[in-house]
Amino acid sequence: MIIALVIWLIGEGTIKGAISFGLCLVALVLCMFVPTRAIAYYESSLESATQRFQSVTSVSASDGSTMAIETDGSLWAWGSYRYFLVGSRSFPVKIMDSVTAVSLGSSHFMVIKSDGSLWSWGSNSSGKLGDGTTVDRISPVKIMDSVVMVSAGTYNSYAIKSDNSLWAWGDNSCGQLGDGTKNASYSPIKIMDSVVSVSAGSRMYAMAIKEDDSLWGWGDNSYGALGDGTTEDKSIPVKIMDSVSMVSAGYHTIAIKTDGSLLEWGEDGIFEGRYYPVKLMDSAVSASAGNGYSMAIKTDGTLWNWGSPYTIFAQDKSDYAFPVIIMDSVAAVSAGSNYTIAIKTDGSLCAWGERSDGQLGDGLIREIPPPRFREVPVRITSSASQ
Repeated sequence: MIIALVIWLIGEGTIKGAISFGLCLVALVLCMFVPTRAIAYYESSLESATQRFQSVTSVSASDGSTMAIETDGSLWAWGSYRYFLVGSRSFPVKIMDSVTAVSLGSSHFMVIKSDGSLWSWGSNSSGKLGDGTTVDRISPVKIMDSVVMVSAGTYNSYAIKSDNSLWAWGDNSCGQLGDGTKNASYSPIKIMDSVVSVSAGSRMYAMAIKEDDSLWGWGDNSYGALGDGTTEDKSIPVKIMDSVSMVSAGYHTIAIKTDGSLLEWGEDGIFEGRYYPVKLMDSAVSASAGNGYSMAIKTDGTLWNWGSPYTIFAQDKSDYAFPVIIMDSVAAVSAGSNYTIAIKTDGSLCAWGERSDGQLGDGLIREIPPPRFREVPVRITSSASQ
């Protein structure tokens, strides 16, 4: 029929029309072929990646980029940032070996290797890499030794050494280094002793737990993120409460007490500012504060979510102001900027939420215009059960 139509057009003397028709036909064929080819590339790329990337022990989600550590100590990365060692990727790509911990800031990356050495790369604005300069790095630079924990914020980094001393570096405009000044530091400076955990907030503040389970906070407090009942910035650590086993700082703060009760304060996406801790649930073992939303794991392995509706795949979006159950058998979770990565008890990895930068790791590429948000978890590792 197509040939007959072309012959008719030519017969009528409309050579120009025939050429136009031919071009349209070619365009139509390409439109049908390219998506199929893109889907095939997506499927093969994701399958190839997941065959190598199977069981995860740790994950860190940030502002459009994600990293995870496999059981063999290999570090994998995906998302959209020019500072990745392998460039931007929409599916997991191996970065390095012998890694025990990873923490992502908005544009810089911190890792601890098995020998206790701390390494960083990415944007170095305000000296947040800690190498004594403000020069951006596209490959890792060694910062210090004997590190057991690290937390990267937006413009700062914090590390705990094996002697439980806490060190900080980067921007200090809100007193977030905790040294009593507002002077930036391009190299690590010691803040306090007897610290077992630290979490860098997205709003230029930090929270730390000491050996006696006391919780301390300092830095930007404009939305009550420190939880001391005020909105005044603090340039030295102030004690917030006792009996705390876990803390997560984002735009707001989540703390879990030793009895399993979960408390939250600051700007959590529902309330503009809670200046004092508010109890939300019991039986919590882990939590992660995202950009306007929260994630928590209970003792029975269930994952709970509240805050931004884009991070919840429950059918009733009207209930996002209250915790809703997301899935079972979850071992760890990391809340990024409008997306979430969860590790299940079998070591498999699931992701959902915003996907515009490839941060979910599901392999989608530009030839397939995907919805901006994925409401149903996608499995990233080949052993995932969902």
